[in-house]
Amino acid sequence: MLFDTALIALLVVDKDGKITTANTEALTLFGYQKDELIGQKVEILMPQQLQTQHTAHREAYFLQPTKRKMGSGLDLFGRHRDGRLFAVDISLAPLDHDNQGNILVSIIDISDITESRRREAEYTLKLEKSNHELERSNQELNNFAYVASHDLKAPLRGIIQLASWIAEDLQDNIDEDTSKHLNLMKNRAARLEKLLDDLLAYSRIGRMHGEFKQINITATLYNLFELLAPPPGFTLTCDDNLPEIVTLSVPLEQIFRNLINNAIKHHDRDQGHIHIHAKPTENGYQFIIEDDGPGIPLDQHERVFRIFQTLKPRDEVEGSGMGLAIIKKILDYYNSNIMIESDGQRGTRMIFTWPDEKTLRSLLDE
Repeated sequence: MLFDTALIALLVVDKDGKITTANTEALTLFGYQKDELIGQKVEILMPQQLQTQHTAHREAYFLQPTKRKMGSGLDLFGRHRDGRLFAVDISLAPLDHDNQGNILVSIIDISDITESRRREAEYTLKLEKSNHELERSNQELNNFAYVASHDLKAPLRGIIQLASWIAEDLQDNIDEDTSKHLNLMKNRAARLEKLLDDLLAYSRIGRMHGEFKQINITATLYNLFELLAPPPGFTLTCDDNLPEIVTLSVPLEQIFRNLINNAIKHHDRDQGHIHIHAKPTENGYQFIIEDDGPGIPLDQHERVFRIFQTLKPRDEVEGSGMGLAIIKKILDYYNSNIMIESDGQRGTRMIFTWPDEKTLRSLLDE
């Protein structure tokens, strides 16, 4: 009773290879009536091209029958009555309770699983191809950025130098408009040079990590603030609990430098204050850079992280529009994030996460 109601296909095969019993599931799976299948050689259920060679394998098995999978490591197929082939998984087991040398053959239709594996293999192949194309495109983009930034710098410096020579040649004979135009030309050429520097920095993210160093965050922040040479009315304060950590100092310092510089550069008053504090997270730290500047409108919180984006015309505020884009790309590379808190009226909080040493080394496979 249990044999016939089993949910997998079961056959009993004698030592001559003939099918002596088949349950309902086996009949359904292969499309036979019971009287059509009983007494047939088991090879009838196999692909025709394998039937002859299987006879020898079957006879060898009956010499030393053991409980095992059939065709371990091979793709096996059953043959339906209509000739259709389908993937199967087959197990063999001697029937110890009889003295006839019969074996029990259990068969599972795995065609759905096999098809799923085929689709998965195709998807993996396509994904590998896409990754290869993406790597190639990224490499070409990086090469372009590197070459462009270097090849374009020489004529830009020439333009700046030429403007200076013109101003020197004219000296006291230069009128106000001409002087203004020359200064504007020099400023825009210098801005383009800065843009090329930032473009090169953007293309290098992820290729040069620098070394792990122990840094005192408080001392680092005050040094960066001093190097940025802010106007006299600007101050920086840091919480007393800022950590001293072992980390990749180069990318982290670049993030702090860009954020502090933005807070100074985009301030709308002669006096401004920047406050920095931090708190530990599960796998690192959260840093908050808070300023009392004009704020960032809510509808601009995502846009400002895009490349070449500025909130004001570049003639009003010098910049390449890449500072926050560089920060975003660095943080994305190290599985970190950044967000803005600002009502667009007064003050901005730039909040970003940074991994601890263990997490960073894991990301870099060190």
